[in-house]
Amino acid sequence: MSHVKKLEAISKKTGFPLASPELAGHLDSTDELKDYREQFVFPTLETLPRESTGDQSQKCIYLLGNSLGLKPKNADKYMQEAMDMWGRRGIYHHTSGRIPAAYADQPCKPLAAKVVGAADPSEVTIMNGLTVNLHLLMLAFYKPKGNRNKIMIEDHAFPSDRYAARSLMRVLGVDESRLIILKPGKDGLFKTSDILQEITAEKNNLALVMLPGVQYYTGQKLDMESITKHTVDLGIPVGWDLAHAVGNVKLELNAWGADFAVWCSYKYLNSGAGAIAGAFLHSKHHGKVPSHLEGWWSNKQETRFEMRDVLDPAVGVECFRLCNPPPFLTALNLAALEMFDEVGMDNLLKKQELLTGYLEYLLTLKLKDHLDILTPKNSQERGCQLSVVFRKDVSQIHGKLENHGVVCDTRGKVMRIAPVPFYNTYTEVLTFVNILTDIINT
Repeated sequence: MSHVKKLEAISKKTGFPLASPELAGHLDSTDELKDYREQFVFPTLETLPRESTGDQSQKCIYLLGNSLGLKPKNADKYMQEAMDMWGRRGIYHHTSGRIPAAYADQPCKPLAAKVVGAADPSEVTIMNGLTVNLHLLMLAFYKPKGNRNKIMIEDHAFPSDRYAARSLMRVLGVDESRLIILKPGKDGLFKTSDILQEITAEKNNLALVMLPGVQYYTGQKLDMESITKHTVDLGIPVGWDLAHAVGNVKLELNAWGADFAVWCSYKYLNSGAGAIAGAFLHSKHHGKVPSHLEGWWSNKQETRFEMRDVLDPAVGVECFRLCNPPPFLTALNLAALEMFDEVGMDNLLKKQELLTGYLEYLLTLKLKDHLDILTPKNSQERGCQLSVVFRKDVSQIHGKLENHGVVCDTRGKVMRIAPVPFYNTYTEVLTFVNILTDIINT
């Protein structure tokens, strides 16, 4: 059943019109995840660096989890614990506490493995930042040889991906003309059939396919399963940038057969700005990992302090670690991942489909003559985010929304709006659309 039909069925059952406060209130009161909202810290009108009208103690309408997720309240507790262990125990902080400093990534690994669909925690590691991990994994899997030296990325890729691919080619002496840039259709979206066709056409030249799970600008979720399986069948390494996908859409990296994947943790994983990132390496490579850069932390933790002259590589993706993950950043990551583990992705996605579907329905109902939604209508081809193009100046609209305590963002002509199932409500979505309608009609 589509999200629209679900909403219509609820409206019919309750007798409340779809665009009414009563219907939004009913959806909130019956929301199985409603209590999790209280586990996050919200900016208020008073704390935002914008002038706004109304009760200054009121929580803002935060619709920007696609850029920076809200802070879990447990983040304060876990961070303080790590600080206290450092202060009270000094060097013994390395081997004691909730997050022992020498093994700081270990508590997060099994939780992250579930979020990305790893078969075993050995396929996942918590380390570095996203682009660092992207470089490390791309360097391992991009082995140009003769004419088989092309990398495929998508047009309008997030700058990190473009910079990483081009700089890697330069370092390895490959001309940038060997970079294949996939072009979307006139609607700005990609067709899976076109991607598969392009990969097939270049199968003898491709040394790496590296694409985003969710396109940051349009919010489109690519068919990762079909693309991965097709690329693997052709013997071409495939990696995924999951910056906008992790914690936002269903991931089954092991089952799909992806060679590697990388992600950040400050968006939907709610681990704070500059948060520690993650990486995945499929178990099919664990017996023979491609050559890559190494450091002290690439050793097995059991033999690391033997200070061997020759590396004793850790099993799985941990052999890509270079140095000790910071316990203070892993504390923030753990505070967020524990909630994902408690709720489960299936329950999050169930609410997400209806919440973002409600936003889409209201925008279309009230403002169809004033805007276009770039993001696919099919809920299976998107996550939380809707990308909207207005027929008026988007910067002026955005500025007025900020004055009403609404937090979203713009990228060029597009406004990105992302209600997050962990902490956003149906009433907030309705209030946002009503404020937006008043602004546009004024």
